Amino acid sequence: MPVSAGYKEFLEDLLVAFGPVSIRNMFRGAGVYAEGVMFAILVNDALYLKTDKASAREFAAEGKAPFTSRRKGRAPIAMSYWGGA
Repeated sequence: MPVSAGYKEFLEDLLVAFGPVSIRNMFRGAGVYAEGVMFAILVNDALYLKTDKASAREFAAEGKAPFTSRRKGRAPIAMSYWGGA
């Protein structure tokens, strides 16, 4: 399911305090960019933030999970984007 226009608008409003943010469609989701750097992805109206090892542990401690890419006929691949809410 693609990311809804309403959810994109909500996130742009929410993130305005951080400076200019753009959201670009990609595959079945969207990338969230600031100053040309993608720091989050949107999938099925859920936000996943880019993590490092330390922040991934913090997300896990809060019960969040990494975004998992699932391609037909292949094993799922967990990515370094965590969240889902």
